[in-house]
Amino acid sequence: TGIGIYLNQTANVRLDRMQLNGFGNFAIRGFEVAGLSMTGVVVSGTNGNSAAENEGSVVFGAEAGETGGARNGLTGVVSITSCEISGGHEDNLKIRNQSGTLSQLTLTSTTIRDNTTVSPGNNGVLFQADGTANMTVDVVGGSFLRNRANGIQVITNGGGTMDFSTTGGIFTDNNIGVNVAHNSTGTMLFAIGTGTYSATAPGKASPINVNLGAVASGPMTGTVSGNTITNANSSTGPGIRVISNGANAAVLTLQVQGNNISQIGNRGIEMIARDGNSVINATVRSNTVNLTDPLSADGIRIDAGAVSTDTTTICADIAQNTSTTIGGLFGVRV
Repeated sequence: TGIGIYLNQTANVRLDRMQLNGFGNFAIRGFEVAGLSMTGVVVSGTNGNSAAENEGSVVFGAEAGETGGARNGLTGVVSITSCEISGGHEDNLKIRNQSGTLSQLTLTSTTIRDNTTVSPGNNGVLFQADGTANMTVDVVGGSFLRNRANGIQVITNGGGTMDFSTTGGIFTDNNIGVNVAHNSTGTMLFAIGTGTYSATAPGKASPINVNLGAVASGPMTGTVSGNTITNANSSTGPGIRVISNGANAAVLTLQVQGNNISQIGNRGIEMIARDGNSVINATVRSNTVNLTDPLSADGIRIDAGAVSTDTTTICADIAQNTSTTIGGLFGVRV
């Protein structure tokens, strides 16, 4: 019952080849941990029962509304290798910092799957940099399966900064595969590459979502490249969705290149600068979009402004794409 492994103000923790099954609160719970290595750890069963405490399987850090208030999770160098984490009441793996530096977190060849299928079931993985926190995160390979909200969610708030990448992962039956949201005065760097995104039935949202939030003022810069994206012809969201918001003239600069998108009952690639005077600088090159469902929309669509009072700006270089759709809609529409 309770918490399986509790870590509080400790350092250089090593957890190897452990089996943790079904805890009332958390399988692993940590605060102010400096340095961590997890290898071959399996977390299964059902972990957590309180939505108010945001309980889940492996959770580092706390929010203001939880018992004890906001606290840091992980800093220093962290490696999570060849693990399997499932059964979170809310999140399966969550790392949230208020300050300090997570200088390098590497998540390698790990399976994150099957959290609670109804509310409050949430993310497979959450990386969150709040306050003045600085986080560098690389996700290499791995499988992210049937997580209720996002396979991977990456967020900045306050003045938090983030440098995030994911390469070569398998994302299946998550509502969103990878969701990157920038809401801070700091910087957000991201690279979403060479992943495989799919669903076994319609109803899922966008496999890849990039969002420059309304309160952000720091720059957001990244790439979405070399991914294979299908979504069982779901009409719920585009294959790749990019949105900028806000009145702080924040800038989103990104390159969307070499992606292969099909089986989408919506737009293949969608970019919208809206809600104020945000800026998108986009390079859209060498993508293949092939939409054949009757619900499909434009293959590639780019919109500056959502309403007449918006003063958003888009600079777009669109070239060398193969984009087809049906029903008299457009391969490329600007």
